[in-house]
Amino acid sequence: MGGLGLFLLGMVLLTDGLKDAAGEALRGLLVRFTDGRMRALLFGVAATALLQSSTATVLMTIGFVSAGLISLPAAIAVVFGANIGTTSTGWIVAFLGLKLSVGTLAMPLVAIGALMRLLGGGRTAASGLAIAGFGLIFVGIQMLQGGMEVVAQRFDPASFPGGSMGARLVLVIIGIAMTVVMQSSSVAVAATLTALHSGALGIEQAATLVVGQNIGTTATAAIAAIGGSVSARRTAAAHILFNLIAAVFAFSLIPQLPRIGAALWPGNGATDPAILIAAFHTAFSVIGVIVIMPFFSAFTHLIERFAPDRGPDFTRNLDPTVARVPAVAAEAARRSVLGIGIALIAKFRHMLHDPKRTAALTTLLERADTGLDEVRRFLSSATSPDPEHAEQHLGVLHAIEHLERLVDRLGEWPEPDAIGPDFRQAAAAASDVLMWLEDALQDPDADSAVIVERCHALSQRVADLRRAQRERELREAAAGRLDPDVALRRLDAMRWLDSSLYHIWRSTHHALRPGARGEGIETER
Repeated sequence: MGGLGLFLLGMVLLTDGLKDAAGEALRGLLVRFTDGRMRALLFGVAATALLQSSTATVLMTIGFVSAGLISLPAAIAVVFGANIGTTSTGWIVAFLGLKLSVGTLAMPLVAIGALMRLLGGGRTAASGLAIAGFGLIFVGIQMLQGGMEVVAQRFDPASFPGGSMGARLVLVIIGIAMTVVMQSSSVAVAATLTALHSGALGIEQAATLVVGQNIGTTATAAIAAIGGSVSARRTAAAHILFNLIAAVFAFSLIPQLPRIGAALWPGNGATDPAILIAAFHTAFSVIGVIVIMPFFSAFTHLIERFAPDRGPDFTRNLDPTVARVPAVAAEAARRSVLGIGIALIAKFRHMLHDPKRTAALTTLLERADTGLDEVRRFLSSATSPDPEHAEQHLGVLHAIEHLERLVDRLGEWPEPDAIGPDFRQAAAAASDVLMWLEDALQDPDADSAVIVERCHALSQRVADLRRAQRERELREAAAGRLDPDVALRRLDAMRWLDSSLYHIWRSTHHALRPGARGEGIETER
């Protein structure tokens, strides 16, 4: 148990150290290398082999797809790759942990890693943590191996369930329980391989346990998806379904393992059980990918039907798993703010033609106000001392402030008798730009500088119309050609329109270019 604990501690330190050392680079690679299915799958393999944790890769992927940074198909492909990459632990244990005497190397690795962690900073400290974790893995394997040898002397593998279907299902359940308790399929597989190497388990028993352990690794992703976004639930569902499909194929291979071993290692006693199980673990994950990839689109549609999108949700990108990554949290918040802005702009443009207060308007304003509050709370849990991240968060907060002002304006729509010819002229000019803006904000390839410039030009044009109207209508009221009350109501209506378009411009500027210093002064119109 102590050896198992050291192995688990080593895995945790290795994973956390590599994630911290990679920093934003690993997250940047995830976004960059997920624009195609095969690239996403290979990234999943590589990232999991590097981190030695499919759970870490899957949780990171859930966070990124929840934040809207990668698509659902790309996330599913990364999950497929993660299931292949996690089998690398078995190869490390089979070839190094059980074959080589690494005790003399492991302890210096722990010492060097600990010194780097204590004396260094930043990536040096994180790398030291990873090195110490790598050393602890082999210290744990040695202790685990020594313990299993004693177990093998007092334990008969025949006492485990036999080769019947029911007996295998019992072993699968045991394998699932091992992974859930240890919170790592890699640790559970290492324990199984060590027991196999020491003679405490037979080949078929070990293979069946590995199948259960592969299913059990989905538990953490399933728990992480509870209460999460639709994308998070879909990614977790893909993870679970893929592992179940792979398990079905693995079951069909188990009875053939002795023959496969004899074919691969002909001769007397040359079969290496640990390597055979490591190969089996990789094989059934690869077979699962080969079987599903030709039907990838159908698989994705099935997952979407399993976890349907129940309508627009302004805060769907605010997944708690990304709050610990400030840059990603800022991007998730920015996308949520953009979604709220697009909905408000669409309603604003519609009401320029049909200025009626409806229940739909009230509902939208309430949802937008609640959504903006949630985005603000989300950002407060993702603060960072890094100046660049702080600027990104500042830009999103500015956008939130302007959208909250826009929500207030939409709730104060001018009365029909306050709408004069100048208002109609300005509204007509605004309507065309706002229609274009709705489409541009939803186009990922649109030029943000062009969008911001057109919003700025519209705001300036309406501000000029308002100033000209104010001078003209006040003079007419003073000369008795216009009722003063009518003049003041028209001026209020035009000021309302000018202020609304100003907040649309400023919120768009900050949402599209977070942290940028834009034109104008942040003052109320």
